[in-house]
Amino acid sequence: MDHLYEITDLSFSYSKRKVLDIKKLHISRNRVTAVVGPNGCGKSTLFDLLSFLRKPDTGRILFQGNETMAMDSASLRRQIGYVQQKPYLMKMSVKDNIGLGLKFRGASRNVIDIAVKNIADELRLLSLLNRDAGGLSGGEVQKIALARALVLQPEVIIMDEPFTYLDETTGHEIEEWLAKQRDDRTKTIIFSTHDRLRAQSLSDNILSLINGRMYPISSGNLFVGTVDGNTNTFISGAARFEVPENVKSGRRLFVDPKHLVISRERLSSSMRNNFSGTIVSMSSVNGEVHLKVKSDVMFTVVITRKSLEELKLQLGNPVWVSCKSSQITVI
Repeated sequence: MDHLYEITDLSFSYSKRKVLDIKKLHISRNRVTAVVGPNGCGKSTLFDLLSFLRKPDTGRILFQGNETMAMDSASLRRQIGYVQQKPYLMKMSVKDNIGLGLKFRGASRNVIDIAVKNIADELRLLSLLNRDAGGLSGGEVQKIALARALVLQPEVIIMDEPFTYLDETTGHEIEEWLAKQRDDRTKTIIFSTHDRLRAQSLSDNILSLINGRMYPISSGNLFVGTVDGNTNTFISGAARFEVPENVKSGRRLFVDPKHLVISRERLSSSMRNNFSGTIVSMSSVNGEVHLKVKSDVMFTVVITRKSLEELKLQLGNPVWVSCKSSQITVI
């Protein structure tokens, strides 16, 4: 896979107190990566380093395959869209705030207007364009800061705790936008959060930062979507899951990978959720076999080695993934 960042033996300290100690880290291009960790674990410092606002004490950061320590920091920063936890807007209209970076880069008024309108439409900000930036809600400010970064078409968008100050409606809108980017695979996005479930449902890869050290987290089957209470279904993209009758609302659906049943043919059973797909990945983890099955959504299925041999499963095989509605959790 193509890596946008390649980090080795990175460390950073404040007043001789080491806050980051990362031996090896790769961040893939055109993927959404979530960094999960508590306050004070080093997330913001890491993002400052990835945005080239700071330089590490030791180690290497390769960006697009190039060694960055000797490169001009200003030229590197132009390739990064960094949306900080508490973004600052200028005392001007929303439209002018979004287009400010393009203006600094010498773009014409017509180019700026078209680019701003397109980004505002994507982030549902059209009704705010002529508003003054003062007096906006925290969620609106966050979306405008994101638009201001996106309009410059950077190589990567970095978002530091983007959900912290959002109301519920804006939070859902940002979730939907992130989920779309993950599915489209046209942007590299890195965001931090305290919420592991949110990270799992919105990202391709999850990294856990604890006391300045990075640990990978394996993803299960967590999908973002909405519940249709009339039909007892959970809708996530093109996938429709039948859920327990008592479930009337929720934004995330979870299925334990060990509760999914894989078969070569569609099962004739009481299991109401059945999805056809293709095996796209196979790996052995602690004596178990982990399969990735691409269907309307991407499933992770955990089976025994004996089951793998009995079913004679191989990469590229068409299969069915099934589960009971009682084994689904919606939150």
